[in-house]
Amino acid sequence: MATYYTDLGYDDEKASGYFDKPWNWESVKKNVPWSLIFASSDDPYINIEEPRLIKEKLNADYYEFEDKGHFGYDRDTAEFQELLEKLKEKLNLS
Repeated sequence: MATYYTDLGYDDEKASGYFDKPWNWESVKKNVPWSLIFASSDDPYINIEEPRLIKEKLNADYYEFEDKGHFGYDRDTAEFQELLEKLKEKLNLS
């Protein structure tokens, strides 16, 4: 949810050093059997292009919304049912 691969121009993210090296997308794909990405075009912190690129690089299952903001951080939402449903599907629990 609300995933990104750059420091987004935030000083604290830049200072973390996490984004100093390019991501090894092939290594990530080899170590993760599947991935789900949930993104919202109205997220005030993460430009929608960040999760869209990650979707392409990882061939991830991708779900884009227009009205979820930063997924509960800036909204009065206690749960995100879509995430639970998709996880249950992937884990064969539905």
